[in-house]
Order: sequence, then C-alpha cells, then structure tokens
Amino acid sequence: MLLFTHIAIALLSIIVAAVSVARPSMKLVKVVAGLTAATLTSGTALLFQGASVWHLCLSGLLFTSLTVAATVLALRRLKFAQAKQ
Repeated sequence: MLLFTHIAIALLSIIVAAVSVARPSMKLVKVVAGLTAATLTSGTALLFQGASVWHLCLSGLLFTSLTVAATVLALRRLKFAQAKQ
C-alpha cells in the first residue's frame, strides 16, 4: 500500500510540476514542493521497510532533479512575468 501511495504521489508531483511550468503560479509551486516532500518522505519510509536502496535512491535522484528543475523554471517564468508588468 505504501509503495502504491509513493508512486501515486510522485506521478502527481511530476504532473503538477509540468503544469506549473506551463502556467506558473506560486500556489502550484507550493503544491509541487509539498508533493515532493511527501514523495521523499514516503521513499524514506520504504527504505526503512527494506526496499532496494539502489533502486529507490536512483529513482529518487531522478525524480527530485525533475521536480526541482521544473520548479526553478516555473519560478523564473513567474519572475519574468512580474517584471514585464
């Protein structure tokens, strides 16, 4: 059950991160940050339950890189949009 929840949160996080790049808003950036934290927390719990460290850490690194990159891009687009006004 935890694995399913972990994967669902991670997928939702990536979807929301993509949406935040397309239509940046601080609300979406905060949602992505919360979902990313929830994914990392559930991944840590999976490690304590005996999941493969190599697989989870590699997947976690890729996931975190994608969501952080999308969040940074969304924040830059927000800053640019505000400077235009």
